[in-house]
Amino acid sequence: MWDSISAYLDTLNAMQICFLCAMIGGGLLLLFEIIVSTIGGGLGDASPDGIVEDLGTSDYAFKFFSLFSVSAFLFMSGCFGLWSYSFFPDSHLVAVIVALAAGIAGMLCVQGLTRIMLKLQSEGNVRLSNAVGTEGIVYLHIPQNAKGQVELMLQGKKKFMPAITEDGTELATGTAVTVKAVTGNTLVVIPLSRGSSQTGGDSAAS
Repeated sequence: MWDSISAYLDTLNAMQICFLCAMIGGGLLLLFEIIVSTIGGGLGDASPDGIVEDLGTSDYAFKFFSLFSVSAFLFMSGCFGLWSYSFFPDSHLVAVIVALAAGIAGMLCVQGLTRIMLKLQSEGNVRLSNAVGTEGIVYLHIPQNAKGQVELMLQGKKKFMPAITEDGTELATGTAVTVKAVTGNTLVVIPLSRGSSQTGGDSAAS
């Protein structure tokens, strides 16, 4: 096998070897980025402005897809550069033009995918302010004057968010609650029965 590879490399000129290295390097980088993007999704963390981002921050996405576009350029230019030599073995200029055109086309495709992904990301963001009035269940026990975690449906998505009680009391896992307010990235909740009685009292008073 290695003899065959060595024999093949001996038939290549310097430019073909450059194209081959670009293809292999870009391909490996693309494969690595695909694996990272597949296993490394967002964890539903809230940003300082109260937005839960499911796909990571925009800055990270831009850097990631910028690297993606560079690797796509290398891979496409390497592939088509080598391919062009099979049709124009005596023309380095044609090979370079074909390689550059293919690389640029690959970069444009990735940039288009970047815009689509970032648009989907912005549409998938969840504003914590919309949680006020939403009912949920205590997922992780909320200690006295400390944070626990609440499970609730927010903008059609199941979320697990940090939460405290309004008066600092303890709430056990499984307790039904209502979100009364949002403080930073934390939900302020009250037991559902209390929230219902308060709503009923307000209605009677009106």
